[in-house]
Amino acid sequence: MQRKPSTARRRKPRRAMLKWPHPDAPEDCTRAAQLNAWTPSSRHTDETLAFARAVAWLSGQDGQRLLATARAALRHANRLATDGIPLTAEQALPPIQVEHTAATVFRPGASATGTAHAGALRAAARTIHPSSWTTTTPGAGRKPPAAPYTPDEAAALLDAAKSVRSKRRRRELAAFVALTCGAGLTGTEVLRLTWADVTPKDAGATVSVAGRRVPVLSAFAAALMGAADGQDPGAGILTNTTDNGVWLVHDYARTHGMPDWDVWRATNTWRVHQLSRVPLPVLARGANLSPAHLAGLLVYCPAPDDTSLALLGDEPNVEGGAE
Repeated sequence: MQRKPSTARRRKPRRAMLKWPHPDAPEDCTRAAQLNAWTPSSRHTDETLAFARAVAWLSGQDGQRLLATARAALRHANRLATDGIPLTAEQALPPIQVEHTAATVFRPGASATGTAHAGALRAAARTIHPSSWTTTTPGAGRKPPAAPYTPDEAAALLDAAKSVRSKRRRRELAAFVALTCGAGLTGTEVLRLTWADVTPKDAGATVSVAGRRVPVLSAFAAALMGAADGQDPGAGILTNTTDNGVWLVHDYARTHGMPDWDVWRATNTWRVHQLSRVPLPVLARGANLSPAHLAGLLVYCPAPDDTSLALLGDEPNVEGGAE
């Protein structure tokens, strides 16, 4: 007897809900009570706190591991909110986002806490959104990093930023484009800067960030120093220095003549430019990232010609010379 094809509808896979209180977390549950009682001292918003609690709950951890996951998720959420990325499982938990936070916020290897937070966030992301993670070769299946802007695109963004009517927005956007495209800073790093961190040098400018001093590319230095002119050195480069400050600048840019603005593309514009100029360890120090994190950008570097192979010898570099 031939079976009739089933007419029952297939159930769609359930999406992980990163909200709090979570519908699957009863209030009398020990784990839920522990998360409700957790009040982080670090800065946060109601949205990022809810995200962190939901991620910790869905991770399946308990006890101290539950709270360690929540702390890691909160720092991840703060970074995502700063970069204007939605706090959903699909947008927040794929490897490209988790690894970006690990490299720029946790910096595993620099401290035991950073290593633990990176591991906790990865484990939670794999549990909650497994379809975007692979269990094979590390790095396999990941999307390539955001493509850099071309020189013409970056110049057009700077021109658009300097054309905004609002004086404050014009200053903020010009500085933001200059610091990302011209110095490789991330949105989080720009948020923490004051005008005292920007100093003139010869005909250009440098910026001090997280203990390192980075020269600003000449194409962007004048715009940055113009934005800094007359500003209180102790004032933030962004007027709104809350966690939402960077997101608000991004949103304004995209609705005022810069529809293609993307902070990751802007930051990678500087990184790719430098990849063709300086040794990778030097760039890693300047970008405050590991060489492995930067290696993914090599796909955007121009292919070297045969004459460049001469640099592989032990003769002095013609451009750099020898002392």
